[in-house]
Amino acid sequence: RIKISNTLESRLELIAQQLVPQIRTALFGSNPNRKFDD
Repeated sequence: RIKISNTLESRLELIAQQLVPQIRTALFGSNPNRKFDD
C-alpha cells in the first residue's frame, strides 16, 4: 500500500524545491559560470 502525504505543508515544500532556481536567479542574477539550471 502506498501512503501519500498531501498536506499543505508537504505540498508547499515540493513547490519550494521546484522554485529554487528561479528564486536564486531573482536574488543573485544569472551566473555565467553555471552550465545548467537546476
